[in-house]
Amino acid sequence: MLSITNGEFQKVDILESLSQIAELSVLETFKSGVTRFTDMGGDFHLEEGKVTTENLVLVSDDFQIEGKGDVDWSGNLNFRLSVYLDPGLSRQISPKLKKT
Repeated sequence: MLSITNGEFQKVDILESLSQIAELSVLETFKSGVTRFTDMGGDFHLEEGKVTTENLVLVSDDFQIEGKGDVDWSGNLNFRLSVYLDPGLSRQISPKLKKT
C-alpha cells in the first residue's frame, strides 16, 4: 500500500483533460496545468516493466478518482478512471453544461 498526502502531478491536468469532452468543455475555465491532490493511495505492483494498480484512489478539492491501470517506464499511462466531481464544482458548472 502506498499513500501520498498533499501531492501534485505536474504534467497531468485532470480538469483540462475532462474539458476535452464536448459536454464538459466548461471545465476548461478550471484548468491549472497541474493536478493537485490531498490524498492518493492504492496497492501498487511492479511487474513486466510497469507499475500496476487495481485500486487507485485520488482525492482533490474538486474531484475524486477511483481507477485501475498501469504506467510503464516510458511514462505511458493506461488507466481506466471514474471521476466524481465535487458537489460544489458540479453546482457551479451545471447551468453551463451542454445538452446533447
